[in-house]
Amino acid sequence: MNTHHDTLEKLRELWRKDADAYLLVKQEFVERKDLFYLTGFPGSTGVFLETREHAFLLVDARYHEVAEFHAVKEVTVIKIPSQKPLLEVLEEVLRRHGIAKLAIEDYAPVSFAFALETKMPNLDIFPVHEFGLSVRMKKRKDEIAHITEAQRITDILFKRILQRVKKKLGTEYELAHFIKDEARKLGADDSSFDPIVASGPHSARPHHTPSHAKRIEKNSPLLLDFGVRYKGYCSDCSRTIWIGKNPTKEFVDAYETVLRAQNAGITASRFKGERPATMIDETARNVIEASRFKGTFVHGLGHGVGLEVHEKPSISSFSADILQGGEIITIEPGIYIPGKFGIRIEDMVVAGSGKLLTHAPKNLVLL
Repeated sequence: MNTHHDTLEKLRELWRKDADAYLLVKQEFVERKDLFYLTGFPGSTGVFLETREHAFLLVDARYHEVAEFHAVKEVTVIKIPSQKPLLEVLEEVLRRHGIAKLAIEDYAPVSFAFALETKMPNLDIFPVHEFGLSVRMKKRKDEIAHITEAQRITDILFKRILQRVKKKLGTEYELAHFIKDEARKLGADDSSFDPIVASGPHSARPHHTPSHAKRIEKNSPLLLDFGVRYKGYCSDCSRTIWIGKNPTKEFVDAYETVLRAQNAGITASRFKGERPATMIDETARNVIEASRFKGTFVHGLGHGVGLEVHEKPSISSFSADILQGGEIITIEPGIYIPGKFGIRIEDMVVAGSGKLLTHAPKNLVLL
């Protein structure tokens, strides 16, 4: 069975009981990769409509040829004439297929939904949340292969980072810039996100923005969070190292605690059948909560990785996601003590099998 056929059928299973069709509207400013995943179309804007029997991609004149070239065979491209409004063409398609109830992905602009409702007052429109992301949770073999290669590049990149830091400390910003440049030199499309480089007390900020002015400190921690994009797919990796040869006992104890928590989380990601994401989070979190560092793990344990660096499932104490196996997730516990230091260790794992995709060393590096 064709993989895109399977994908489209999975999506139909989510909406067919309550609707006659599903609509996804991607605008220029929306970073979500659902449209590309469902259609193969890489453009920045377009509309996807799925009925019970058909799937359509509606694109304006800028993308007519691109859509024809990239769209998978299961999706019919509808070219919107340059002098005709999108809503008019969409209305024609909806009426032609007798659509009375329409599920619309909720990141569509409210103005778009309102305009469609005004144009078709008898159409029952209702929002649905993250249906596209839900279909994307379980990864195909080709997706796992691309993400594995992205992480292989990232593992090499970590070695390059260590070599660079050993030769020259520089500023946080300079090292972040080096990471992005080096990713492309190693064959990646680009970085999968702006790298986090956090020196000294800055490491206690989980999402620190590298500073132009802050020089990387000696005799202090350096937290690194980075990844690459390869053939559209992402990697994500965090490591915390110590600049100097004599880390404090508190830092070493915290590092060992984070590592134990991460190992517990990785073990919990191995299962048969299904497993609540909350259980994986709790298993790792309990290690830190039972230590002297109770209350210092301030974010979720991890997240899905794929076409986006943060996607479903969410691995946190608040998550409603149930893992079925085959999802690629991060396991990234942390300890953060404001004014002192932060530590995060992050690997990517194939849920279910528990296969570790990250091979960058996790022993405490002293430079």
